[in-house]
Amino acid sequence: MDILQEKGREKEYSILAYCLMDNHVHLLIKEGTDQIDRAMKRIGVSYVYYFNKLYERICYLFQDRFRSEPINDERYLMAAVRYIHNNPVKVKMVKEPVGYRWSSYNEYVNKENIGAGLTSREFILKMFSKNLEEAIKQFVIFSGESR
Repeated sequence: MDILQEKGREKEYSILAYCLMDNHVHLLIKEGTDQIDRAMKRIGVSYVYYFNKLYERICYLFQDRFRSEPINDERYLMAAVRYIHNNPVKVKMVKEPVGYRWSSYNEYVNKENIGAGLTSREFILKMFSKNLEEAIKQFVIFSGESR
């Protein structure tokens, strides 16, 4: 989380949604000056360095290269956000996305945006409404659909 927050502060990309699972990570990234491959390399290298130092290891950490696919329309973007936030529900780790602390869902639904503050939630919430409270309300409804 610290590495994502640190790299996000550099504003070379925006994190629109995330979910850290036991054996994989979902990141929805909006490119800025950094292209996705460079952003992921910077995140990955920083994490491997941190992990290896913490556990006094010198080795590879990730099995495969990250996978990505472009999102070219609003409908697919919204489906990706919903999928990411509902991943812990799908695998029965929690009953509702609000119960999972390692995703950006709680950043979206908390009016004060208390939490890690990693996401650029305004980009997505404005698609629901210009009014923050109404946008959050609509986002919660949308997130519960198709579960």
